Amino acid sequence: MGKYDEAAKLFKSGYGALSNLIERFDKLKKPSGALPYMPRPENAAKTQRENTFPTYVKAKSILDAEVGESPTLDFGAGKGLSQGLGFDTYEPFPMRKGFNPTFTSPKEIADNSYKRLTNLYVLNVVPREIRDTIVKDIGRVLSPDGTAVITTRGKEVLDAKGSLGPENMSIITSADTYQKGFTKKELQNYLQETLGDNFEVTPIKLGEVGAKVKKLSTSKEID
Repeated sequence: MGKYDEAAKLFKSGYGALSNLIERFDKLKKPSGALPYMPRPENAAKTQRENTFPTYVKAKSILDAEVGESPTLDFGAGKGLSQGLGFDTYEPFPMRKGFNPTFTSPKEIADNSYKRLTNLYVLNVVPREIRDTIVKDIGRVLSPDGTAVITTRGKEVLDAKGSLGPENMSIITSADTYQKGFTKKELQNYLQETLGDNFEVTPIKLGEVGAKVKKLSTSKEID
């Protein structure tokens, strides 16, 4: 296995171990000398937004109608605003003083443990390898007949100052953060392809780009 192959394998070891991944990945060089963009823990606060509470309220109403009453997990909770709605929280980089997430590693969250889940403006701030891991973890912890509400940024990310990123409609901002914009169809197709046939993905009107993921009752465990 070459050094770059080893780096790709490291990417998949878990979003919660990201800080350790970065330290190790920095020592590995692709033959060309180029490295894919890697987010850093110190930049997490730059992508954690203060104005997402109204989106959480709308997401809650969607989940109320879809699932009914049940504990909700906010997967990638940022500043922990969803705690105001009684949600459990997973956040590997809790930067706001006084915010103590329910979970700081995805390994702490049991399979099939939540019927309701939110993931708001998380997938757009990480590169593809980490994004895939996050989506698979969402599918793993979502219980059969459970629903996840997911939002991302859209094409407006390209209005930010910075340089073009490695993916279509992506940018590395002047603040050294990563942003990947999605179209509604792109997000739907990406989630469906990553999660597989045991999940049903439909677009919703929420945030810039939104989707609803339902785990079917016949779902099998995700690899």
